[in-house]
Parts: sequence; structure tokens; C-alpha cells
Amino acid sequence: MDGMRQPVPTPQPVTRGALFVLGALAVLLAGAGLLPWLAGGSAAARGFATPLLLVGLFAGYAVLRAARTPATPPQRAAGCAGCQCAARCQREAQ
Repeated sequence: MDGMRQPVPTPQPVTRGALFVLGALAVLLAGAGLLPWLAGGSAAARGFATPLLLVGLFAGYAVLRAARTPATPPQRAAGCAGCQCAARCQREAQ
């Protein structure tokens, strides 16, 4: 892998429709996972519901994180001669 350039991932713009759908899914999963705990369900129901609750919380965190991500990547400073990546920045600019 010496000498091979690794592709630089670029952030894709996040559409609000996709965030809304994922947020709705997160609420439904968290609600389905929490219901047996609130209703006093059996141990089997609680055991089945726990992964649903965890996945719902994880999806909710992903929605919050994606909503705060800017749609456009930050621009590099024109004069980055003092940083460690100065040589790479100059190669990419040419």
C-alpha cells in the first residue's frame, strides 16, 4: 500500500425527510422497547423489548448527531503553511 493514495471521504448533504423518517423510527422503536417495562410485562417480554429500546435510543442519537452536522464541509484556510499537512494541501491545490 506504499504510494497509494487513500480516498478522502466527503460528507453528503443530509435531507430533512430522511432525518424525519429515521427520527420516527427511533421513537417507535424506543416506545416499543419501553412499553413492556412500563406495563409490567413478563421477563420474556422485557428481554425481547430491551434490544428494541437500545436500537431506538441509538437511532435517536444518530438523528440528533446528523441534524447538527453542517451540510457543507468546512473550507480550508488559504495559508496553511504552518500546519503539518502543508505539503499535502499544496499538492491537492495544484
